[in-house]
Amino acid sequence: MIKKETKIYNNKIIKDQKFNQTNLDDLIFKWGKIDLSNFQNSSLSNSDVGEGLIENSNFINSNLKKVRNFHGKFSKCNFKNLILNEYDGRDNIFNECIFSDIFFKKSTLRGSRFTSCIFRNCNFENSDLKKVNFDNSNLESIKFFDCDLFMANYKDASANNVKITNSNTFLIKLKSDNKDIEII
Repeated sequence: MIKKETKIYNNKIIKDQKFNQTNLDDLIFKWGKIDLSNFQNSSLSNSDVGEGLIENSNFINSNLKKVRNFHGKFSKCNFKNLILNEYDGRDNIFNECIFSDIFFKKSTLRGSRFTSCIFRNCNFENSDLKKVNFDNSNLESIKFFDCDLFMANYKDASANNVKITNSNTFLIKLKSDNKDIEII
């Protein structure tokens, strides 16, 4: 049974907390900080968690639906086996984060920067990735389907088995020798 918690965490610090099988609906977490915390087998929906700092935390086996997260900063976080449906994460900064087995559906990551991040087995479907930068990041077994990749920058990323299908790739930036990104 998933227990329900609805909380407001504006300008708060969450440190060394565990959210296991927790349903966080209508959560407001603006301008706060999360550090050394774990979110596992949980759900977050209809929430606004923008402009915060999240460090050294894990998000595993969880669902995020209709979550707004603008101008956030993430450092050394682990994202594994997540479904992000209608996630709106514009202009976020991710440093040294790991994304594994993630499904982005109708999500927005426009203007976000991923520096020294690792992406494995991720799918992006009908998502907005305009002007996204993958700086010194590793992309492995990634699929983009029906996405907007206008001016997305993969120039400094290493890629293996990346497929872009039925997507806007106008002004996309790729390494000239990168044959591991297939545009169909």
